[in-house]
Amino acid sequence: MSSRQSDSSEWVSVFSRQMDEMMSIVCHMKAQGGNLHEFSPLMDIYETAGHFIIEVDLPGFAETDFSVVAQDQSIRINGCKRHRKKDSVMSYICLERHFGRFTRTIEVPPEFDPAAMQKTYSRGVLSLHLPRH
Repeated sequence: MSSRQSDSSEWVSVFSRQMDEMMSIVCHMKAQGGNLHEFSPLMDIYETAGHFIIEVDLPGFAETDFSVVAQDQSIRINGCKRHRKKDSVMSYICLERHFGRFTRTIEVPPEFDPAAMQKTYSRGVLSLHLPRH
């Protein structure tokens, strides 16, 4: 199979954009001094007949890496995901995963009972079940 000039130039253009994105990430990391920075894990909130349910994506976290605190009319979820690779000869080709600290706060109804909240963590997803009154 022979490649046409337009195929090669299109590939170079795509590769160039990907390299620009990668260098932008590396420069951002250097500007942060290599320190951990804030990020925001993805979250879904929905309701069933008996519960409000909050699901937060926390892949790669151990249960000891985050906490759930219910106070007043809010639930605060915070934690830290550390980058554990420390190989001095390692250089990234692609870095899309997020590391660092996060805090998410969810407002809840005034009648919320923190003692009734059920928490589970399985396969990288934190699920909070809040009974409806």
